[in-house]
Amino acid sequence: MSKVIVISGPTGIGKTVLSCKLARMFNLPLINADASQMRKGMDIGTANVTSEEIAGIENYLFKFLEPASDFSIKDYQDLARPIIEKNNCSIICGGSGLYIDAALLDYDLNNEARDKEKEYDLSNEELYALLQSKDVSLANKTHPNNRKRVLRYLEIAGKEEKKATELYDILFINLDMNRDKLYERINNRYSIMIENGWIDELKALKNRGIDTSKIKEIGYKELNDYLENKKSLEEVSDLIKQKTRNYAKRQLTWFRGSKNKYRNYHLINLDLDNNINDLVKQFLNN
Repeated sequence: MSKVIVISGPTGIGKTVLSCKLARMFNLPLINADASQMRKGMDIGTANVTSEEIAGIENYLFKFLEPASDFSIKDYQDLARPIIEKNNCSIICGGSGLYIDAALLDYDLNNEARDKEKEYDLSNEELYALLQSKDVSLANKTHPNNRKRVLRYLEIAGKEEKKATELYDILFINLDMNRDKLYERINNRYSIMIENGWIDELKALKNRGIDTSKIKEIGYKELNDYLENKKSLEEVSDLIKQKTRNYAKRQLTWFRGSKNKYRNYHLINLDLDNNINDLVKQFLNN
């Protein structure tokens, strides 16, 4: 059975740096499980892994999608599982919890395929009602107007009614830290992104003819409003920071719930001395 080391946690906590360090230290392939980092041409705004960070590491599912293209949980499941199964051990790193669960747990996403063409014609309220009819527990986890998440939940609706089974030998590491410190890191990271040319990155996407209004990642729509003189840079900066903090809060809640799904689950507080290297060594030696 293939082994999988999961490095999860909220945005801005340092998952990528840690995963690259572990992949290099233990000579393991790295699989991306962050939906934003799958997009091409969006390196700055998604804090994507740099060529220096990933140099010499066998890696998968980074920077292969167009910025506004569709990509489902089932698509990720179909791509990630063969990669996992061809390796004795892999590291999966990312903050997209549904993608991680779809790859590692026995979610069967083949039955009762969604009618995507019909869903495009449904309003947010109608989509949410559809989700409620299929899985009330999932519907209660999101807002009716969070269309992207409602659509993702529709893909696994009804699958959480039974206890999910792990398909692989999994070490699940969930990173945590003081909330105020995390939020400060998020705010500082935004400033660095702007300094590194995030606005120019957005302009380049627009110049390529990409409809940037369809980009769902936090910050691109807001910065587009700035470029179109709809809001000041200060206004959109505050909004992006707030949305990113809110997203981190949702991730913290999601991954704390992973302790109920994965037997070998560890919550690691990065503010304290941690034993991640020892955990990985012990897992690999078992």
